[in-house]
Amino acid sequence: CVCVCPRHVMYLSTCVYVFIGVANMLWAVCFFAPSSPETARGLALVLVPQALRLLDAVAQDAAAAAGSGGSTPRHVREKVSSIYPQEALVQIQQFLVSCRLEEGLRVHTLTACVNDLETVLGAVSHAAFAARPSRPSRSQLELSRTLRDMGFVVQDEFCCAISGYSIDMLVSNASASVALPPCSPGARLAWA
Repeated sequence: CVCVCPRHVMYLSTCVYVFIGVANMLWAVCFFAPSSPETARGLALVLVPQALRLLDAVAQDAAAAAGSGGSTPRHVREKVSSIYPQEALVQIQQFLVSCRLEEGLRVHTLTACVNDLETVLGAVSHAAFAARPSRPSRSQLELSRTLRDMGFVVQDEFCCAISGYSIDMLVSNASASVALPPCSPGARLAWA
């Protein structure tokens, strides 16, 4: 039996709270990347190691509490990642996807840190992102209905198997398909 003291609970809750802040800021990096890649890289170079330190601190604490001498085997890190709120994990997933897609975030000095973050949180953050419900807006449903009436095949809320992103509509006809993303800053039209 492991005794959990109030100081230990306070330590864990502080780590989780700080991790949520780091996840929020990493999510914000996604918006800086297209227009200000230098700012995005600078923020990411500070924030990713901070996220990893927080994960390691909690994992080491859990390993010590379990009597493994403070070492942090991978299964301890993965188990510990489940204590973080789903929304923070979703933001981490969005950051990881941006690192794969945004040219400004694909630099050597950042790649190693991002790979470490992907190793520790990639699977759990992808699962959290994919589990989020997506609901089409009323205007999306109206557009979808209009496109169907015009003879197009429309798949609402198409989920990308690689990123976990929900794309508002995948519209197809006999010769091509086009993905219509949500209307937001930096949204792009993607031809499939």
